Amino acid sequence: NTSENHLDDINKANWVFAGPGSPTYNLKQWKQRNIDTALIELLKRGSLVLASAAAMSIGNKVMPVYEMYRVGEDPHWVDGVGILESALGFKAVVIAHYNNTQGGTHDTRFCFVGERRMKVLENQLDPDIAILGIDEHTGISFDLANGKAEVFGKGVITYKKGGLEKTFANKAVFDTKEFTL
Repeated sequence: NTSENHLDDINKANWVFAGPGSPTYNLKQWKQRNIDTALIELLKRGSLVLASAAAMSIGNKVMPVYEMYRVGEDPHWVDGVGILESALGFKAVVIAHYNNTQGGTHDTRFCFVGERRMKVLENQLDPDIAILGIDEHTGISFDLANGKAEVFGKGVITYKKGGLEKTFANKAVFDTKEFTL
């Protein structure tokens, strides 16, 4: 069985990369195949490198961006796998393409859903869940052993909770305890 082989590979790996696509499709595959659990275990021995949709899949909730942006579903969240909480100890959702401007005549910030829908989504979150917004061409590296984070790339990382927000610019190195408001 191919999915069992993938799980075996993850369980033996020192690092795993997962990337673009649909966050909800990705999430479904991870949950069905116990990959979410394997990735949490991986963090105890190695590295997890995530881009775009995969990064959005690690929160306590996941934004179904394709369903909302392309299909027109109302703003809503689906339950995530909580890898970010397991690794860093705080609940958050991850929003990639946080500063997107490709829409031209319409707002495509916040991973293409725009400000109006993002406000609806924010109001649906429990008060203990933060937003971790990652600008395009930007990333964040977490050193779990030392409790540090480092931002790299062209944009910023935005941490938002309870109506307050902090931003972390390129080359910022800080204690992950900064992710509290």
